[in-house]
Amino acid sequence: MILETHCHTRFGSACSYMSPEELVQQAKRLGLDGVCITEHDNPWDLKSLKELSERYELLVLAGIEVPIPFGEVLVFGIHEHISHNNDPDKLRSQVEMAGGVMVAAHPFRGDNSLFEWDASCCQLVPLVDKACRRPILDIVDAMEVFNGRSPDWEVDLSVAVGKQLSIKGTGGSDAHNVDQVGECVTIFEKHFQKEEDFLNELREGRYRAIHRPLNQFY
Repeated sequence: MILETHCHTRFGSACSYMSPEELVQQAKRLGLDGVCITEHDNPWDLKSLKELSERYELLVLAGIEVPIPFGEVLVFGIHEHISHNNDPDKLRSQVEMAGGVMVAAHPFRGDNSLFEWDASCCQLVPLVDKACRRPILDIVDAMEVFNGRSPDWEVDLSVAVGKQLSIKGTGGSDAHNVDQVGECVTIFEKHFQKEEDFLNELREGRYRAIHRPLNQFY
């Protein structure tokens, strides 16, 4: 089952250029089995998700992309405004109490301290051990290894960290317009039609991530 697990629409993300309807229609054209809309800070209500799903005959779920002091996380299983984003430990407790799941979104974005210049090969070399100590990795259930808006070097670092720490990894396009939908996806072993089953599959780690432009699997 192929799911787009990181995307934004104009409904709840001012930075997005596509409507929810455009997102879902594009996902259908691409042959995806569903989308999980992850607006910045704004939750979707279950009624609206159900209406979208029934109208286009495609599974439509939603999470929330939440900023925390040391990065951003994708929170799944909560459909109300997050109240503890300034305290990661309390946020973790809130998510657990709701039966939700947390995924580190593009965990190494914008951190130049995780690379050093190697004069012998004239290129930046990732500091994998240092990246493995990022505090965001201590509070999440998984990490986004493939993000469609991340440069290749960031993707390579995410894969290296994921393998070293044996962390499960998702794929999401971080799409803000129609052309970006489906670049990175998460493939689940089982088919499902309910959010509770989606959350359970995330917790159990029964999925793989694919970066289509790079033809990479994790």
